[in-house]
Amino acid sequence: MFLAFNYVFFMVWYGIGFKKDIGFNPLLIVCQVIFALDIPIRMRTGIVEPKHISTDLKKVFTYYINTWLFYDMLASVPIEYVLQVYYPEISRWILVLKFFKIGRLYETI
Repeated sequence: MFLAFNYVFFMVWYGIGFKKDIGFNPLLIVCQVIFALDIPIRMRTGIVEPKHISTDLKKVFTYYINTWLFYDMLASVPIEYVLQVYYPEISRWILVLKFFKIGRLYETI
């Protein structure tokens, strides 16, 4: 997950900074798959409560839906490939949505 995020992070700023179209990149697609697989994995992990770690699936699922699901979906959906067809000038900026995963990285550390 960490390596996938770092790769996307540098590729996004490279594409924006040098005005390069990243286009169809197999490594970015692998990163998309990793981001998508992270969603069901995160739904099954425990959450930290004031004095213990809760592994109750209903609590974890409710917590995840209320906090991170929206951001993980934004980071996982390959919307840049769809928008590249209709709006090629802003498709580079759409990749910035992947940065929603940065909060997840800090939560796991």
